[in-house]
Amino acid sequence: MSSSSFANQTSPPFQYDPSNPPYEYSYQMTVSFWKLIGKIYDVKFCPYFEDVFATVSEAQVSIYQYIHKDEQYYAVDWVSLKLCNVLNVFLVVGGKRGIIRTVDPFVKKNTVCTLFGHGDAINCIARNPNVESTFVSASKDHSIRLWHCMKKLALRFFMEMRIKLYLLTFIHLVILLFLDLWIILSELHIIHNADALSRDHLGYVDCVKFIGSYILSKSTKSFMYLSKFGQFSDPSPCGIGNENPKGFESFSQRIAKLVIPSCTDWFYRFGVHTNEFDSWAACGNNKKVVSIWNIGSRPIPLNSHYEISHPHFPRLVRKVEFNADGNIMLVVGSDGIICRCNKKSNFGKFQAPSD
Repeated sequence: MSSSSFANQTSPPFQYDPSNPPYEYSYQMTVSFWKLIGKIYDVKFCPYFEDVFATVSEAQVSIYQYIHKDEQYYAVDWVSLKLCNVLNVFLVVGGKRGIIRTVDPFVKKNTVCTLFGHGDAINCIARNPNVESTFVSASKDHSIRLWHCMKKLALRFFMEMRIKLYLLTFIHLVILLFLDLWIILSELHIIHNADALSRDHLGYVDCVKFIGSYILSKSTKSFMYLSKFGQFSDPSPCGIGNENPKGFESFSQRIAKLVIPSCTDWFYRFGVHTNEFDSWAACGNNKKVVSIWNIGSRPIPLNSHYEISHPHFPRLVRKVEFNADGNIMLVVGSDGIICRCNKKSNFGKFQAPSD
């Protein structure tokens, strides 16, 4: 998806049949002790093994049998470390107690390293795509910390803010935090000043992702914004390009607003899948419904192209996640329920409305 694609409104309108969504319910899995584990907050596909994924809930990381009675897990991501030319894949999980655990989900003794430093709950973990044995964490203690998965103490203490931190994400050498952009150089040198700042949302921002140099973000106000720092022609996610690396960008352009019905509460997170054939954004709500947009369409409509629901869906759909090729969509949430939706094999990029 090119950096100026969302700005191009001259493409033919996307033709679709709302009654024929691209994904359909396949089956559900309910954790037998869901009353113990509570809500499922996050789900991530493993980028190193096909169709392997992990979920975290209030007291359980799903792919290994480690339970800490006093812990509630809020964040998870996959990391890798090459030792003796062998790629080792780990999970890093964190939660209420401010402790991060590096877990080997493929052996019986799961926890291989325990990382200390945060003074309050860890709300988000994001792998560094440039050095995949490192990751960053955002905490309710107002700080961001950079970690190596096998070192007990943080490599860097990024910052301390007056606000509690709930989410962050990476794109190449950039961390996106509450729509403030922080640049991390490849040698892990930290630039402490934000490069771009947007205040598009009035409520808490509880989910944000890069789509190329564009940003899709969601707050607790029942909608998502697709926006871009700087000019549409600028390929930089910071909106300052390469000509002015010390500049500060406060100009943010809003391309689309996407309304999610019945989604005014905290912690409903969307999923995004993009490739050269189709591009989807999907978000659930508190009515067992997942709204799906084709974000390759021009223009992107206010209301979703499709809605998918099923009696077996969790009562509160907390997170939607796509696998790498977009053929599987996971729907997770309350009551320990994990639902799998498969992409229809005969679904094309453009669907004409049925008569």
